[in-house]
Amino acid sequence: MRRTLLTPRAICNYCDKDYATNTRINGTSTLWNHLNNQYKNYPFRLNNKKQKILSFRKKGDENVGGSNFVAMRFSRIACRIACAKMIVINELPLRCVEQDGFKIFCSIACSKFVPPSQITIARDIINLYNDKKKKLKSYFVKNSQRVSLTTNTWTSIQNVNYIVLTIHFIDSEWKMQKKILNFCQIPNHKGETIDKAIEVSLKQWDIETVFIITVDSAAYNNGAISHIRKRLQI
Repeated sequence: MRRTLLTPRAICNYCDKDYATNTRINGTSTLWNHLNNQYKNYPFRLNNKKQKILSFRKKGDENVGGSNFVAMRFSRIACRIACAKMIVINELPLRCVEQDGFKIFCSIACSKFVPPSQITIARDIINLYNDKKKKLKSYFVKNSQRVSLTTNTWTSIQNVNYIVLTIHFIDSEWKMQKKILNFCQIPNHKGETIDKAIEVSLKQWDIETVFIITVDSAAYNNGAISHIRKRLQI
């Protein structure tokens, strides 16, 4: 697809049909539908979806047996998920998927993968977070996991108050795990406010049993702990 100069519309390189491509309003579904369904002569269409390609994988990766030379099937969804993980892990801006350098790299490394818009990749990141959250909540409910918590509060240079709640537990393989349950703004540093923020987070994650809560030495934490002990099994 190529864009026109005067209006935010894309023109198909193969049939000259145009579509709206405003990245803040329009997604990529219309373009994908045109390439995959309407224009049958798209040269990069994978006609045989069962066809695989040979690839090298690092030892220890999932689905890799005795050899690290494996057959893999191309998947646009898997590529989008990997792209979303890359942005989260490397703390990249969402707009990087629409920049020319990334598009050039994708066209050389994997011509079948068309980079999504920043709206689409933002949706993928949210779906990835919700999926991880659902699995972790299911783990807590299934195992009746008893956990420990640490909290930290601070005020930014913009005079905005924040709290972060981190959970610590030992999994079924006896490995220490640490996950951030919540990172949010709070109106003040009073004990009642901190207590409420912790209570809301634990309810969202279906956590009922807490082993230890570790806080810093600030005086307002005394009030927060006294409120929390009345609500939880500590």
